[in-house]
Amino acid sequence: MPPEVRRRFEDLNQEWFDLEKQLKRYELLVGEALSPAVFSLRYAGRQMAICLEIAAAETPTTAQLAQLEDAITLTKHYLAMAKYDIVDGVLIHIDRDVKRNLLPRYGRDVIEQCVVGFPRLQSELETCRNLVTDSRGEPQARDAFYDRMLSNHLPHILNDYQELIQKENDTIMTRLVNDQLQLRSERATALFGIFVAIFFALVTLFVDLDFFDVLWPLCIPTFILGFYYFYLRVARPNSAPAVLHKCRWPFLFLTIFCVVLFGALLEYDLGTLVYESIKRLRAIITRP
Repeated sequence: MPPEVRRRFEDLNQEWFDLEKQLKRYELLVGEALSPAVFSLRYAGRQMAICLEIAAAETPTTAQLAQLEDAITLTKHYLAMAKYDIVDGVLIHIDRDVKRNLLPRYGRDVIEQCVVGFPRLQSELETCRNLVTDSRGEPQARDAFYDRMLSNHLPHILNDYQELIQKENDTIMTRLVNDQLQLRSERATALFGIFVAIFFALVTLFVDLDFFDVLWPLCIPTFILGFYYFYLRVARPNSAPAVLHKCRWPFLFLTIFCVVLFGALLEYDLGTLVYESIKRLRAIITRP
């Protein structure tokens, strides 16, 4: 085999093993196989086997050398595909796990207290997102962008994410977040208790008035909003937006129904209603 071809083949061989090492580290960390990268490495290995077969010949023919050149080209292509698959797979999995699982479950404050490298993890993820976007707009520089991510950014992302998972598995973050949730729950219970006391105190004050028969439907969505803002938002700040998003349509329909019912029961004109309310409050305030 000509020395130049041997050198190229040795470079491909080293790149194959480097990518396999990166792939195995990723798979051991996340506990699943990254199929696209596995397939690309398998196809690259098949082409490398062709190279070895030709290299074993004592005097390769011109046709064999041409076949060797094609096999080296295909190997480089499949190795590049494996590199893209590894980087994309790592970024997608970690980014999704952080955003959809870890942050809603523990909160940014708890994670930053437990994981020193968490701000760097988020910064590196953002940098890689931008590089991936740039690589799509500059296909001729795509390989250079991915080499940069693989060598400069991905090691930090994997190290920080590994620390994050380790702290979660060691229940350090769980204990801390449980303590904080307990404090938040106590605070939320106190606030919601005050809200309930004021709510029912006002209901008691106005229940004997005639216009309470008209206003009572509006008390239902008001009480639900009080529960959301005074208890759920305080006790579960990380999951409260998801609950609101999930329950927004039932609450909207209930609110519309209550408003319609209020309109159907309304027998007073609004001016009289406001006047009677102010008069009642003034009598309560000035009562000796």
